[in-house]
Amino acid sequence: MKTIESRGLRYGLSITVALVAFFFIMKAFGLIHNYGLRAFNGIIMFVGVYLAIYRYKQQKQEQFEFLQGLGVGLITTLVVALSFSAFVTFFMMANPDFTAAVKANEPHGIYINEWGVALGIFIEAAASGFIFSFMTMQQLKTNILPEIKKNKKHLAIDGKH
Repeated sequence: MKTIESRGLRYGLSITVALVAFFFIMKAFGLIHNYGLRAFNGIIMFVGVYLAIYRYKQQKQEQFEFLQGLGVGLITTLVVALSFSAFVTFFMMANPDFTAAVKANEPHGIYINEWGVALGIFIEAAASGFIFSFMTMQQLKTNILPEIKKNKKHLAIDGKH
């Protein structure tokens, strides 16, 4: 049986691989400075977080709890945020021409450095992943409302309130 941590690590690293692949595809086609395409990073992140939580729910079945599912999403998110921001930092350090191009294309480019970009990516990934985790759990949480209604019917039939 997979633990919350192992599932979060596995899916987090898988999402990071997908984000890195998309990064290199954008670079290969010369689209690396088209920031509108970064929205696709959010789609990759959402799909990965959703799958991590969904598969965990399938594994746990009846024992699936809201906080456990949320924990899977949050661990997955933190793994992605740390690993992808580390990748971008090392990429920028290894490619000074890329860093110079980013600085030239940004309105506040003179203030940009590798560490600032890494921090920005970490915050963006963590915030979006936390939101995606919560959204996913709202969709996948065990619905207890029918059980409550069923119990109320039994209580009303028995004459107890």
